[in-house]
Amino acid sequence: MKPTYNPSKRTRKRQFGFRARMKTKGGRALIARRRAARILRRRPEFLAIRREGGTQSGTQLKLNWRKEPRKSRRMAIVVPKACGNAVVRNRIKRWVREGWRNLQADLAPGSDSVWIARPSAGKAGSEILRLEMIRLYQRAGLWMEAA
Repeated sequence: MKPTYNPSKRTRKRQFGFRARMKTKGGRALIARRRAARILRRRPEFLAIRREGGTQSGTQLKLNWRKEPRKSRRMAIVVPKACGNAVVRNRIKRWVREGWRNLQADLAPGSDSVWIARPSAGKAGSEILRLEMIRLYQRAGLWMEAA
């Protein structure tokens, strides 16, 4: 038998899976770069956006935003427990993250966005949330239609 043959799924995952690849120095650096560049995490950043930026409200989402003199776009998602249990909250986060990922090319450079979900967001669906994100970005003046 070849040494790479692993009859057990668990053994295969340990040897060749995502976590095994990410244990390398390059894998850890790759993940850190992807996440750090576009996600807001620290409380002072959230407070600065609320203090210095603007606010737009919709039926499912609320947008707190701020423009910065840099090229990258960053975002954060806040989903309160009033939106539902953990499954519903994670689904909303997935929908908003995917919508933001698809809309990034049309956003103004240097924009920071904090999306706050409302309880009705869990029942809305991904396409409705994406359309509301576009509408709120347009009202905020952060939407730059690609030519």
